[in-house]
Amino acid sequence: MGYEDADIALASGRLRVRRWGAADAPAVVCVPGIAANLCGFDRLAGRLAGDTPQLAAVDLRGRGRSEVTGAGTYGWPITRAACSASRTPSGRRRWTTGVAIGPLLGYFGRGW
Repeated sequence: MGYEDADIALASGRLRVRRWGAADAPAVVCVPGIAANLCGFDRLAGRLAGDTPQLAAVDLRGRGRSEVTGAGTYGWPITRAACSASRTPSGRRRWTTGVAIGPLLGYFGRGW
């Protein structure tokens, strides 16, 4: 299955997001571990993505193809907000998963 890479411009810096599947489908937001990047979800997406659900993997700030930004633009609240911005444009329900930091963001980000 093919994917689409896009950048999301936030006040705190630009993030790279890779999406597989239909843009209007409910999404699973995949967050890599602190030292990894979105490519770690390629195999999972190849098995799961389709018309429903879509998968959206995020390069956290300063990793992969996301922007390296200055002091004060990192940390839990900003990372949580960045992951929230990667949800589907249609506002359809989405879930968060990932490795290491991903599940924690999913837990602490309830109610995004």
